[in-house]
This record gives sequence, C-alpha cells and structure tokens, in this order.
Amino acid sequence: MSGDFEPRIDAYAATIPADYHPERNEDAKLINRHHQAFGVFDGVGKFGDGDIAAQLAARSIEQQLPHLPNNCRPAVMAKALRALVMNTNSEILNHASGRGMGTTMTLAKLFTSDQGELTAAITSVGDSRAYLFRNEHLNPLTVDHTPIRQEHGREYAATIQNALSDFESKTELTNDEFLAFFHRHIISSYLGRPAIEIESTHLALKENDLLLLTTDGIHDNLNHSEMQRILQIYPAIDAATALTRAALSRSRDAQHDRAKSDDMTAVVVSI
Repeated sequence: MSGDFEPRIDAYAATIPADYHPERNEDAKLINRHHQAFGVFDGVGKFGDGDIAAQLAARSIEQQLPHLPNNCRPAVMAKALRALVMNTNSEILNHASGRGMGTTMTLAKLFTSDQGELTAAITSVGDSRAYLFRNEHLNPLTVDHTPIRQEHGREYAATIQNALSDFESKTELTNDEFLAFFHRHIISSYLGRPAIEIESTHLALKENDLLLLTTDGIHDNLNHSEMQRILQIYPAIDAATALTRAALSRSRDAQHDRAKSDDMTAVVVSI
C-alpha cells in the first residue's frame, strides 16, 4: 500500500433500544475486522418484523464479504457492493413472503485501490448515514433516500438534510425545511422493496481519519455540531457509546424540538 502511514484499523459500536420497546432493538450492526466491513441497519418501523429484517440484512451481507475483492479500482468495488446489496434485498423479500419487512442499511467496505490507497467504499439505502471525521471536522458522506430526493434530486435533498442536521429550534427552519422535518420518518428506499435506490461513494482515507455510521436515532436527536463535538472530545474507543448516551438523553427531553424516541446505533471506525 502506498502512502506515508501504516493503517491500524479498528472499530467500536454501541446500540440502545428505544424506551418504548426496551425488550427489542430494531437496529443491527456489523463489524467484520477480517474483511474490513462495517455497517448499521434500522428495521423499518411500519412493519412488525423490522428487527428481523435488520438482523437478516447484517447476516446476509457478512456471508457475502469473502466474495468481495480487496485490491481493485473503486468502480469495481462499487459494482460488487451493488450486487451484494441486491442479493441481500432479494433474500429479505424471499424471507418476507409477502407479509412485509424492511430495513435501512449503510455499509463501509475498506480496500486497497488500484492506486495503492486505503479507500472506503460507502453504500447506503434509506436514512442511515455515513460521515467522515477528519482534522476535527465531521462531514456527511451520504444523503437520505426521501420523497424530497425523489422529487427534487440529490443536491436539493442534501441542502435540506444539512439544514435539518444543524438546527436547535424549529423556529430556525424555513417552510420547506419544516415540512421535511415533519415528514423525516418517511423514506423512499429501503431493503425489502422490489425496487430500491442505492447511494454509493468512495474516498481515500488518511491517517487519524474516523468513519462514523449512524442510524437515525443518533442523527435525528443530536445536531451536527453536537456529534462533531463528541468526536472531538472522546477517543474512538469511547465515541460510539458517548453518542448513543447523548442521543438517549436528548430523546427523553420532551421540551427539545429534536427529541425522538428511537433505537440508536453508532459505529466508529478508526484509521
């Protein structure tokens, strides 16, 4: 591998079920250090088997990891991951047998590019997210699949998503942003549908980078600045737990506009 650093990759995760169903967590996580693949999954709430769908997706993806390349062009990895996601979607559809179950997914697969760079390929379906934390700044890597994105395109959806990620009070929002906030639980794509939209991107990684993967219980309750500050304060080994605890505390604050009871999962990958 080219570059001036020898990567030491590790990952840490934390997950908490929603207060209203503490016996069942509809989120799932994936940490596979051997194949350098990491993911979060959030069972779609309108179906009764969201927890099963999330676990099934995590298991299906993990079983397919040995078939992915480890040294290739980013376009080759993107194609391989798309096939992996489509296979997983078919498995969920077959398991559902028409009764309906679904889950979001965000997956980060690390590999060596044809340029010899340690690279992260990010694949996402739904509203679970991936971020890059570099030089003390947190930057989103994915845009949620929402009706706004379907109607107006990715760029406009990203603008709305960034506005909703930053606000403290609903009074700060424009009419369009408030409408998006009111409908933030609606997604236009998730695993378990006959036709799905897949978000894909890749980036070369640098020493001391962190990748952060979250379900919406984290990034809906906490704003962008709060998440960034937690990553600035806590070491990688503690950051996922700190994020889930902060999100849980916020979800219990009935006076706060961002408060939302939900399952909460964070995965932090350190480079």
